[in-house]
Amino acid sequence: MGGPLLEAVGLNKAYRTGTSSVQAVQDVNLTITSGEFVAVVGRSGSGKSTLMSVLGLLERPDSGHYRFGGRDIIAISEDIRARLRCQSIGFVFQLPSLLARATALENVEMPVAYTGLGLSRSERHARAARALDRVGLSDRKDHWPNELSGGEQQRVAIARALINDPALILADEPTGALDTKTAEDILHLFEELNAEGRTIVVVTHAPDVAARAGRRIRINDGQIVEDTKVRAARAGLHEVNVDA
Repeated sequence: MGGPLLEAVGLNKAYRTGTSSVQAVQDVNLTITSGEFVAVVGRSGSGKSTLMSVLGLLERPDSGHYRFGGRDIIAISEDIRARLRCQSIGFVFQLPSLLARATALENVEMPVAYTGLGLSRSERHARAARALDRVGLSDRKDHWPNELSGGEQQRVAIARALINDPALILADEPTGALDTKTAEDILHLFEELNAEGRTIVVVTHAPDVAARAGRRIRINDGQIVEDTKVRAARAGLHEVNVDA
């Protein structure tokens, strides 16, 4: 079993709407171990997506403590946060949001441009091609998004999330726009990635999606009201680059 990847203590996040304030995340204490497959569940508006944004370094909490890969995240600069987010976290959302004027290969390459690794064009192509091969789309790399099915587009989005070899994959309703068969294929892919040692956190309101995870965390009104571990975490094979 791997060590702690995410460690949150007393996290709070509120949004102000006019004269009122909504507490989206309230006093959350959470540790996720490297190699876990975790489902965060709850009704719409429960705060699960906001929690994902905070854990994924997309937003800062209003208060609390948060360590990612052993590194204190709260006090670091925006530039370092952005670099760490790009290098160590892969995001998959409900809609793939692919660039229409870019091929599947070019869409997958995009995150590499923000890592500062200075890879050549051929190196970027090779890395993107390997990521597409991993999701079973090596024969579709030169296709435009409008030439791909919904499931293929989501696989491109997953390959894009994988290209920087992240320690963590955060997925927000990744099967919400897919038919049952395609959703099953995507969930099976997540299981395979987890079997390789990837830490995966899926935000979902669908019980069948949550059932695939080894641990289920239920959020209600911004608070964790249930945390159930179904099976032990896998050995973590991917580490965070804390020197970002």
